[in-house]
Amino acid sequence: MDWKKIGRELERHLMTGISYMIQIVIAGAVLMAISRVGASFYGISNIWDVKWAKSANVIIRFFEY
Repeated sequence: MDWKKIGRELERHLMTGISYMIQIVIAGAVLMAISRVGASFYGISNIWDVKWAKSANVIIRFFEY
């Protein structure tokens, strides 16, 4: 059993996983930023409060989801 080879393989797999996940994390952060900015136009500072999910305004419900 070659420990250096195992270490290189583990590093390669880990870096591949990180390179795939970083795109998803950035996309999630961008969507959260868009919802916060969009809600701020309606004077809402905390869009993730549950009371906004039952709002009559469809746009506010969209930003909350």
